[in-house]
Amino acid sequence: MVVRRKKTTIHLNAKETTTILEVKKMIEGILKVPPENQMILKHLTEMEDDKTLGYYNLNGQTARAHTPASLGLCFRDPGG
Repeated sequence: MVVRRKKTTIHLNAKETTTILEVKKMIEGILKVPPENQMILKHLTEMEDDKTLGYYNLNGQTARAHTPASLGLCFRDPGG
């Protein structure tokens, strides 16, 4: 899977049983931004932390190595 924010592209390996919160924790390990300040988007819709990638139809059939799933990443303002 590919997560993009502006000019930053992150390649992640995740299963369809991985939750969105777990994806955010992977991103936190790379970009040092806590999950509560991240927003992951699929087709301009925010993905919910407690849902899995499979819930959003991201699985081995829809996201392959040569055509990975592409998600958007936004950061929330920690000050509100």
